[in-house]
Amino acid sequence: MTATRTQSRAQPRAQWQFGRIYPPDASWLAKAPVEPILEPDLPIVDPHHHFWDRPDHRYLINELRADLGTGHNIVATVFFECRSMYRADGPPELRPVGETEFVAGIAAMSDLAQCPNVVVKLGGMINRGAAFDFHRAAAPPSSETIAAAWRPYVETCIELCGAERAMFESNFPVDKIGIGYAALWNAFKRIAAGASPGEKLALFGSTAARAYRLAEAA
Repeated sequence: MTATRTQSRAQPRAQWQFGRIYPPDASWLAKAPVEPILEPDLPIVDPHHHFWDRPDHRYLINELRADLGTGHNIVATVFFECRSMYRADGPPELRPVGETEFVAGIAAMSDLAQCPNVVVKLGGMINRGAAFDFHRAAAPPSSETIAAAWRPYVETCIELCGAERAMFESNFPVDKIGIGYAALWNAFKRIAAGASPGEKLALFGSTAARAYRLAEAA
């Protein structure tokens, strides 16, 4: 049986309890001496790993790719659900389906990202749930709320396609049923806060200008 609850990193490492799961401690792992890869050509299928985006730990495509690139010949992996990315609403017994939907989307985007002529639009998720049920909200969501809900999906697409093949979109007036225009673009800017200046220019303008041949905007 695999444990499904992660303890907060706020707890000092010295107080960690054996048998419980905690976010990886990068500084501690870095203390290990570098080991040579044994039988580096041996094909490996890793039959059990997870994806999640939690307040204290993120492990999605980019993090998995980094681990897969450490030397062993990993030819395939098998994802196992672990109480993450559940649907925000609907019958309780069906909410875990959101995790399968999320991973299926990653798989589809991974295939599309291999096509150099594919450009992805980032947005249009307000009426698809994306872990936020605006129908029941007493007031429109803030940019912080939408950024937190959409970040796993948007960042995954950017990681797969790169900023030069990704563009933010408003999808207005469709998405206006759940958020205002100013707050929406603020949410995108929050999601892209860690991007480089060049990546931001691509995500917010130059990718779209190039794809739609808007010379003046470019």
